Amino acid sequence: MASRLFATGIGAPEGPVCLPDGSMYVTEMSASTLCVTRLDPRGNRRVIRTTGGRLTTDGHGRIWIAEAGLRALICIDESGNEVRRMQGEDADRFCFRTTSASVRTDCCI
Repeated sequence: MASRLFATGIGAPEGPVCLPDGSMYVTEMSASTLCVTRLDPRGNRRVIRTTGGRLTTDGHGRIWIAEAGLRALICIDESGNEVRRMQGEDADRFCFRTTSASVRTDCCI
């Protein structure tokens, strides 16, 4: 399979999340960008929200951001509007646990 350039002008992209329509979300982690960006299949860039962190999506099309700087797990809609925020107390790390049939994972941010 041949490689091709998907997009340019993206500041230190991390954590791509591919979407069914061929677009993707990335976190731009450079000091000048620090945002969640949607790249359409043609590589066009649209900033969804100014923040950084690890990304995933859920079955409702919402974007979940593990935002280490804020010590929070933030859920936003496709327009960048905050739907939900879970946050640690004061200086404590925010921890959550996921459990499947055979694996338990503790994650702290």
